[in-house]
Amino acid sequence: MERCKSLISLPNELGNLTSLTTLNMNGCLSLTSLPNELSNLTSLITFNVCGCSSLISLPNEL
Repeated sequence: MERCKSLISLPNELGNLTSLTTLNMNGCLSLTSLPNELSNLTSLITFNVCGCSSLISLPNEL
């Protein structure tokens, strides 16, 4: 999902992808929030939100 400049948010259902190991949101300039369901991604090893200048905060569970 890298460099999706018009992406504002991610769907809550993303948390159902429990085998996901990498989530690259680098350069998603309009991304303002992340769902709390990301804490369900128990296999996640790499999570990149560099360059997401509109992102206000991360879910507490991460």
